[in-house]
Amino acid sequence: MGMIENGAVKIARSIRNQHSEAASEAVLVYSLIIVLNNLLTIVLTIGLTAIAGTLGKAAIILVAFAAARFLSGGAHLSSSTVCSVASALILTLLSFVSWDYWYAGFACTIVCAIIILIYAPSGLKGHSRLDEKYYPLLKLAALLLVLSNLMIQSSLLSAAFLAQSLTITKQAYQLVNFLERRRGA
Repeated sequence: MGMIENGAVKIARSIRNQHSEAASEAVLVYSLIIVLNNLLTIVLTIGLTAIAGTLGKAAIILVAFAAARFLSGGAHLSSSTVCSVASALILTLLSFVSWDYWYAGFACTIVCAIIILIYAPSGLKGHSRLDEKYYPLLKLAALLLVLSNLMIQSSLLSAAFLAQSLTITKQAYQLVNFLERRRGA
């Protein structure tokens, strides 16, 4: 168990000891892992980008990436701590994007839209309580979110959306499986 998982267990036990009417320990642990994972990712990203001087860009990227992730899903790492650190590093790197929208940004937006049309939503089973009958609506919402950048014309948004859309591809799942096997070996 990683740092986040251990912290979640300790907090959940403390909550249960203080409030017996609280949800079961398993439910609390699950919820706390999600909260702590996101909190660590945000704190690390804000810290790293504050040092690098790209905090404003990071705020945009955090919101765009999270919105796209919510709508399109994506691969999940088994360790929340590794996930948080990897996500923070990726989000921090994205804050340095400085390409011109009408070249790379436009191309990224189109590639991202194609990826979403093919793969979204992905990886939601077991991570979302949303009924599968709503998946086509998630795909449409994710596609509209990405295509909104054709009007906004932001290189930051194109980078954030592309990075997130890559996590829903078969190649991303293969990479995660490979890394998980290597980590376990």
